[in-house]
Amino acid sequence: MSTGNLVPRGDLSGSLGTSTKRWATGSFGQLIGDGSGLTNVTSTHPSGIISSSLQFNDVTSPFTGSFSGSLNDVNVIGNGSATSFLNEAGNYISLVAQPANAVLVSAKVNEVGGIVAGQVVYITGATGGSPQVSLADNINFTKSTVIALAIEDKLDGQTINVCLSGLVENIDTSAFTEGDVLYLGTSGSMTNVHPTGINAVQRLGNVIKVNASTGGVVLALDTLTVINVHDGVMRHQVVNQSTGSSASSAYTLVNNANQRSSISMVGSNFTAVPNISSSMVIYNEGYNKTVNAVDGNFGFEWWTDLNNSHNLSSTAKMYLSAEGDLNVVGSITGSAFIGDGSGLTNVTATATIPATTRISSSYVVLSTDYRIGIVYSLTGSLNIQLPLISNVSATTEYKFKDEEGNALQYNQHIIASGSDVIDGSPTASLSGNYHSFALYNDGISKWFIE
Repeated sequence: MSTGNLVPRGDLSGSLGTSTKRWATGSFGQLIGDGSGLTNVTSTHPSGIISSSLQFNDVTSPFTGSFSGSLNDVNVIGNGSATSFLNEAGNYISLVAQPANAVLVSAKVNEVGGIVAGQVVYITGATGGSPQVSLADNINFTKSTVIALAIEDKLDGQTINVCLSGLVENIDTSAFTEGDVLYLGTSGSMTNVHPTGINAVQRLGNVIKVNASTGGVVLALDTLTVINVHDGVMRHQVVNQSTGSSASSAYTLVNNANQRSSISMVGSNFTAVPNISSSMVIYNEGYNKTVNAVDGNFGFEWWTDLNNSHNLSSTAKMYLSAEGDLNVVGSITGSAFIGDGSGLTNVTATATIPATTRISSSYVVLSTDYRIGIVYSLTGSLNIQLPLISNVSATTEYKFKDEEGNALQYNQHIIASGSDVIDGSPTASLSGNYHSFALYNDGISKWFIE
């Protein structure tokens, strides 16, 4: 070993030898030796400490050596062909060689059958300051939160090194082809087949060398399936905090022909397209149809919140049954089609006109109102407050009728909200007994008497 680091798992301090190597002591004990290729290294332990582990980083040449003292395992990180050490009992301690750019974590095996090099693991807990790892599995979401790839064989309860990212070598990649994209499979396996159905999609990296024992993988975890356990709204967010006139946030889907569709939240100051600021937009670039499918005997519902309260109090306003029947709560403005025309066979459209709302005192008009009958017969005036045009549809219309014939004696005023106007004025009144009129709007700030 010509250069590198000898790093105990624990507190780092101290030095050993006068060579260019760096050494350390930790709370487990002290390393003593002459530093020449790590020959005749001895570990002494403080009272009560009976075991330890060593890690050799950036190894650039082969080395061997003997080790006296209590040692659980030794790990070598580098490009050299490290072999083995002897422990105090005369048994060889296996070494694991990995490139210096691999990011490793030491963990405890929590798997009855043990874990072997090349298997995918996830964290199941922690013990003694070390994470516990078990075999990951893409058909069990509890086991799909991939953390690393094992780089050595260890039994249940033993300490194991796992790689978080970088180049992993000396594993079995004989089932793959160089360049293959690898995903989490079942029981800790890797697969080059993209998971289907609802199985978790956790991309692991790419195969760079195919061999049954010296294969290599570049590990770069990409958790395409986000997994958590949370009794609430689990959020995966795209946040754009720009106040610009073109700002929005979107998830965009692109096919092989670079055709796209997006689901977007438009910024509050968006003006690039009129009248959609602060709106949720589903965008299809228009190369083919937009299909909304329910693969079962259920229909569609469209919900809105009449009171604009933003507190999950919206209710269904339109239903499309599985049989194709359309039901609307409220009025339908437009034409009705009846006939046997081409493509419209035996189709009948029926508009349901809502009931008349009758009032006998001042009233705030709801967005669901349509016809308002005034049965006021008391002394004094009556005020009817319109909703803000910005809070109703541009197709919203209201009809008002003096049903008791009292409009001349008792004034009945229709009042616009905010800066809205009615034929240019903030108010309008029923001008005669049994008088009536209708209002429609421009979708911005103006009501018009019809």
